[in-house]
Amino acid sequence: MPNFRLFTISNVIAMTATWMQRIAQGWLVLQLTDSVAAVGVTVAMQFTPMLLFGLLGGVVVDRYSKRMLLLMTQSAASVLSLTSPCSP
Repeated sequence: MPNFRLFTISNVIAMTATWMQRIAQGWLVLQLTDSVAAVGVTVAMQFTPMLLFGLLGGVVVDRYSKRMLLLMTQSAASVLSLTSPCSP
């Protein structure tokens, strides 16, 4: 039970950070371009990998340890988030 609580708390934090980053990116594109179409393209590009690699991801999840996959994907997401060149 403590592992599930830890997973749930960390997942809530990770998903909140991911959505904050997506909203901020869309907002930045809107401010820089003043184009709703550019925001639409930005949002479409954010979800394109899921459309393209969703089936492959299902195969990987079925074959490998879910714990290791979660650790790897969340670690990669945090590293990418921390190293993104967004500075005020």
